[in-house]
Amino acid sequence: MRQGTLSQPRLDELGAVALEGLLKSTFGCDLQRVTDLTVAALIGPDVLIVRVPIRGSQAEGQMLLSLSPVLSAQLMTIFVGQTDSAIPDISQLIDFAGELCNMLAGRLGALLAAAGIELELGTPSGVSAADARQLEHWLTWRCGPLPIGICVQLDGLQ
Repeated sequence: MRQGTLSQPRLDELGAVALEGLLKSTFGCDLQRVTDLTVAALIGPDVLIVRVPIRGSQAEGQMLLSLSPVLSAQLMTIFVGQTDSAIPDISQLIDFAGELCNMLAGRLGALLAAAGIELELGTPSGVSAADARQLEHWLTWRCGPLPIGICVQLDGLQ
């Protein structure tokens, strides 16, 4: 794939494949793609929002993940095989959300590598709701009743 040939719809499709594959295969989540979530529901004051920077010779951008602390706790419990009823603290939930976003970005990177686009991932970090609201393009799902969303941006390929 040459520089400039990856459209935003194709990038969105690859991001969706990465999210759906990870949450279904690793966590057994029943995901449903939805379009009725507002940005306010996805990026509210009690939502965890994390980003992983993505860089390569052809592109630079980021992957963002938005999910509730409740969903982060559920996924974390599955991931670590926790069987007790201890509730993780918010810093653990944010760290896990960052790791989850890193796993998603890694899956996206593998899909892009198959198309000849090599990327490197940066360190996950938190994102403020105000900054996340500035992004126009969120893809949304429900994992059971809980919302989850991603935003994938790559400049240089579009």
